[in-house]
Amino acid sequence: MARRFLIQTGGVLTSVMLMLGIATAAEQQQLKNNSPAHHFLTEAAQGSVAEVTLGKMAAEKGENAAVKDFGNRMVRDHSKAIEEAKVLATTAGVPLPTEMSEEAKALQQRLNNLAGAEFDRAYMDEMVNDHKKDIAAFEKQAEDGQNAQVKEWAKKMLPTLKEHLSLAQSAEKRVSARNRTEMDASGGMRADVDDIQGSQGQTKEDR
Repeated sequence: MARRFLIQTGGVLTSVMLMLGIATAAEQQQLKNNSPAHHFLTEAAQGSVAEVTLGKMAAEKGENAAVKDFGNRMVRDHSKAIEEAKVLATTAGVPLPTEMSEEAKALQQRLNNLAGAEFDRAYMDEMVNDHKKDIAAFEKQAEDGQNAQVKEWAKKMLPTLKEHLSLAQSAEKRVSARNRTEMDASGGMRADVDDIQGSQGQTKEDR
C-alpha cells in the first residue's frame, strides 16, 4: 500500500513538473513570436537605456542639486531594470535593443545644447512626462499581460516607477521655484537700476 502511494505521489509530482515545464516553454514561445510581451520588453529596455544615458548627462550638467540627484537615481535604478529585462529576454531566447530610440536620441541632442537652469527645466519636464507614460504602459502590462514572467516583472517595477515620478515632480517644482526666485531678484535689481538712473536724470534736469 505504501509503495503504491509513493508511486502515485511520484506520478503526480512528475505531472506537475511537466506542466510547469510546458508552461515555461509556452511563455518563451510567446516572446519569440514578436508578441505584445516582446514588444513591451523592447520598449522598456530602450526606455531604460535612455534613462541611464540622460541620467548621466543630468548628473554632470545639472545645475540644481535635485536634478543631479535625480539623474544619479535614474542611472542606478534603470541600469538594474536593463539587467532584469535581459534575463527575461535571454531565458526566452529573444534579442533586446542596446541603444536608445531615435526619439530619445533627438532629445539627447536637444538637452546637450542646453545649460544651467534651461537644461534643468527641460530635463525635469521630460522626466515627468516620460514617467507618466511609463507607468501607464507598465500598469497595462501588469493587468492584461499574457506572459506570466513579464507580467510579474511589470508589477514589480511599478512602485519604483511611481517613486521616480514623485521625485521628478518634486525636483521640477524646486527648479521652477528657483527660476522664479532668480527672475524676481533680477527684476528687483533692474528696478533699482532704473530708479537710480531716473533719479540721476532728474537731478541733472534740476540743475
